[in-house]
Amino acid sequence: MSGLPTLRATLAASMQDVWRVWRARQPRERYLLGIGAVILMLLLIWLLLIDPALTARSRWQQTLPVWRSQLAHLRALAAEMAALPPPAASSMPAVELSRAVLGRSLHDKGLEAEYLTFSENRVSAQFSNVPFAALAEWLQQMQLSAGLIVNESNIVMRDLPGRVDAQLTLQRVQ
Repeated sequence: MSGLPTLRATLAASMQDVWRVWRARQPRERYLLGIGAVILMLLLIWLLLIDPALTARSRWQQTLPVWRSQLAHLRALAAEMAALPPPAASSMPAVELSRAVLGRSLHDKGLEAEYLTFSENRVSAQFSNVPFAALAEWLQQMQLSAGLIVNESNIVMRDLPGRVDAQLTLQRVQ
């Protein structure tokens, strides 16, 4: 606490020195320095606050319509997938799930899972930056060939059109 009064005294002395130097200047010098200080403050406000906000606003105005069209496309694909009839229980083939079968089916669709685990009735997979259309085709293939339906999903669109990150949990229809 003893440092605080010393700091105050030092700041007060510094301010008195600045004020003394300011008062010693000619009125025309003080006027020109004041105008320079105002211009400098306006420039700093422009560079630090206004210009970044305007730049971000124009960037969002350009990217928002693209994102909206991507969202509409993804919603249409999701609605199309939801409209597919569920497979009949009697037509379910008894495909044995294995890492090789899953890997081959992913490779056939041009997909590569970052994370893939499976058990007898459940498959969990994580994909990064994959085409949504290929992912939807793979899910449809898994539904038809292995009787796996999506139990949980988290699909996030990427910056590129039609590309997504996905975390999926598929479960075998009982």
